[in-house]
Amino acid sequence: RTYDWRDGLQADEFNGGSFHLTDAGELFFGGIDGFNSFFAGDLEDSPFEPPVVLTDFRLSGDSVRPGERVDGRVPLRRGLTRAKEIRLRHDDRVLSFRFASLDFANPGRIRYAFQLVGFDKQWRHTDASDRLASYTNLSPGSYRFRVRGTNRDGVWSTREASIRVSIAPPIWGTWWFRGLAAAATTGIALHAYRRRDHNIRLETELDAAREAQLSIWPQGDPHLPGFEIAAASRPASEVGGDFFDFIFLDDERRRLCIAVGDVAGKAMKAAMTAVMSDGM
Repeated sequence: RTYDWRDGLQADEFNGGSFHLTDAGELFFGGIDGFNSFFAGDLEDSPFEPPVVLTDFRLSGDSVRPGERVDGRVPLRRGLTRAKEIRLRHDDRVLSFRFASLDFANPGRIRYAFQLVGFDKQWRHTDASDRLASYTNLSPGSYRFRVRGTNRDGVWSTREASIRVSIAPPIWGTWWFRGLAAAATTGIALHAYRRRDHNIRLETELDAAREAQLSIWPQGDPHLPGFEIAAASRPASEVGGDFFDFIFLDDERRRLCIAVGDVAGKAMKAAMTAVMSDGM
C-alpha cells in the first residue's frame, strides 16, 4: 500500500533520518509539516462499502432529466436512483451514464468497473478522473447497465447501481411486421404458382383444341374439273367456332357444296356442325 497526505500524513515529503521506533513498537516519522506516528499492526484497510449511484443519463451528449420529453417521448420517467428502466428508440445512437461512489474520505482513489450486460463481454475499468460510460449504435433489445466501485482503500463494494435499458426495434424489425411480410411473400408465391399452373393448363388445352379443330377442317383443296378452288381461315382467336368445309353432293364428285360458318358466341353449336359436316 502507498499512503499520501489524503490518508492523513503531515505531507507527501519526509525528512531523511527523521524517524524513531519506541520500545512499545510505535513508529514516528518527521516531515516538512510535522510528524506521524502509528503502530504497524494497526494499519488495516477500511471495511466500508460505499454505495455507487448513477448521477446523469445522456442522449447524444445531452443530459435527460426525469419526465423530460425528447422527440415526443419520455425516456426517463423517474430519477436515476429510483428508476428501473430507460426506454429508447432504435435511432438513439449515443447514450451515456455518469456515476459516483459515495465515499467522500478520499474520492480521488476510488476505482470503478462498469458493464452493459448484453453488449460488454466483461467488466470495463476506470478511475475517478473518468466516471462516464458511453455506448453507440446499440442494436434493438434489452440490456442492463451495472457499475460498482471501491472505497478509498481499494476494497470493492458489493453495493452496485444498475438499470435496465430497452431499445425498441423499428417497425420493420418487429415480429408482427416480419410475420405479415412472410405471409405476404408466401401468398404472392402461391398466387404466382397457381397462375403459372393455370397458364400451363390453359396453353395445353388450347393446343389440344386447336389440333382438334384443325383435324376436322379440310386437309386439302377439292379438285373439280373447270374450277380452281382454294380456301383459308384466320379465326379471331386461337380456337374459335368459325369453320368451313367442302362437301361433294354426288358420287361422281361433280357437285360441290362449300359450307362456311360464322357462329360467334356459339362455340358448342359451331363445333357440332363442324363435326357433323366432317362426318359427311
